[in-house]
Amino acid sequence: MVRMGPFDFTIIDHNGDPLKEYPDPEPTSKDHHSFVSVYVQTPPPDEPQTFEIQIEPVLPVDLTTLNTKGYDFFATFDGVENQLGTRLSESNILKGDLTTYIDTFDVHLEDGTFQGRELSFGAVSTTDDAKEVAPGTVDKDQFGTIVVDMWGVIRTYYDLKDRKGDPEEGCLNVSKVHESDVKATAASHSVRQGDITIEGITVQDRASDYGPTCRTVQFKYRSEAALRTLWVIPPIMPEGSKGTKGDPISIDDSDTELDIDKTDSEPQVQKKSFAAGIKRERSDSTNEKGSRKRHPILGERPVNQEAPL
Repeated sequence: MVRMGPFDFTIIDHNGDPLKEYPDPEPTSKDHHSFVSVYVQTPPPDEPQTFEIQIEPVLPVDLTTLNTKGYDFFATFDGVENQLGTRLSESNILKGDLTTYIDTFDVHLEDGTFQGRELSFGAVSTTDDAKEVAPGTVDKDQFGTIVVDMWGVIRTYYDLKDRKGDPEEGCLNVSKVHESDVKATAASHSVRQGDITIEGITVQDRASDYGPTCRTVQFKYRSEAALRTLWVIPPIMPEGSKGTKGDPISIDDSDTELDIDKTDSEPQVQKKSFAAGIKRERSDSTNEKGSRKRHPILGERPVNQEAPL
């Protein structure tokens, strides 16, 4: 699990178990208080590939101290933005209904409603034939990543907008890529949109103002073999042989949990940024892991602003 602010972010498999996580050794110039990146290992190929993103609080969510009315979470898969976000609202926080899930890729239909489709990993094949797949078909920097942006909600208000959609916009269907697009990152899988799990999702005509700073969690998902290629997991060497890339990253190849505390208690400063359409709340079906609760929203994502000094 990855901790950002008062929340833990975890990708869980079809059984509700967390995927293995490893530190991302790639240096970044981004502020570590608002950005964290980790690698996660995709399920073995002989197991179901469906997954969900679980978001649960690990610290008391004090709305008065944090100067917020709740939180909105926006997911991006392989550089493709999900058209619905997920909201942890003030009312749910006050009721103690705190754990939420991003468990679908939401497709906007022509009648203005949405379909929720299950999320899964799918192995990709590569080719060097530009006639099959042109180089640059995918975003090299974003392919093989799941990114969740978290915003503090300052206020919500009515904002009437046209909700007509395009079912072809923002689809997740990449199964073959040009090898030049994944050579440096060793991306092994893509996120796929699967079976329809909910239909007729509607939205209310609302917009939101957010605080000035976005907090971001990035998951780079790879197969075990790809992680060993990248030396995120030490490669398996024949007995008595030596590696060729120097000392591997020192990581315990077990179910290590990343406890990265990114708590920032400074009050958020109001910055007007439109993100319309809080959607009706829904509770998904209950399984042995408990009730899956989502509070989705529709909206234009706010533009990240640096917090004032």
